[in-house]
Amino acid sequence: MRSRFLIVYQAWAIPWEVLYIFYNKMKTEKFRFSKRQLLASGALLTVSSLTSNTISDRQKAIILGNVLGDGHLQLSPNGKKARLRFTHSMAQEEYVKWQYKQLESLCTTVKEPYESIGKKGYHECIAYTSYKQELTPYHQLVYKETGFSKPKFRKTITSDLTSQLKDPDSLMVWFLDDGTLRPDGNACRIATQCFNLEENILLQDCLMTNFNIKSGIERWPKDQYGLCIYSRGGHSRKFIKLFAATVIKEIPSMKYKVNNI
Repeated sequence: MRSRFLIVYQAWAIPWEVLYIFYNKMKTEKFRFSKRQLLASGALLTVSSLTSNTISDRQKAIILGNVLGDGHLQLSPNGKKARLRFTHSMAQEEYVKWQYKQLESLCTTVKEPYESIGKKGYHECIAYTSYKQELTPYHQLVYKETGFSKPKFRKTITSDLTSQLKDPDSLMVWFLDDGTLRPDGNACRIATQCFNLEENILLQDCLMTNFNIKSGIERWPKDQYGLCIYSRGGHSRKFIKLFAATVIKEIPSMKYKVNNI
């Protein structure tokens, strides 16, 4: 009797165990979409899809600079649309409101920038665009999916992305987010530690190819790397001058980032 029970148990336990694992896997991957599914839905678009009648050249430049820096593109639950989230400390409220103003045509269903208290207890100024299908190609351009059991995305520098970085406004937003200017104005750094060495090399090549700006790559602790634009050859001054006038005129509260040029 006992052996018969074991035979019955073994015959049924394995299939149900597999089914249980599969069921839990489906639950954890509720919002996970394959490339084939996105293509079928029309959500997966090409780099050329960044050109849109509803997104101006300046908006495109600001979006790209934003996601290189502190901004984040978030997919909608069905994966067909995306929105941009950008946030800074309340000391940079004017900068957040400036970005919102430039992207206002993409913010039709959301409220204006607002104050919130972040996870670390700091007061932040937060803004979002609406979920837009036109923003989905930007997410696909910048983010690559990692992990298996749970959908995660990582900002990733590729040649497709760097080929789109040709507007000084992209450099401006990127630098205002992650850049620092040495007090004497003779060199500047951009915090690119979230990117690996190969990605930093792509960014370095992009600055030289698209803007004729020479930069170096500094090694930081824990195998991290950052870009440095040196004073030799006047490259740091040339870099800042690409957008300094715009910062001083349109976002005066951020002029401390460029005030020694």
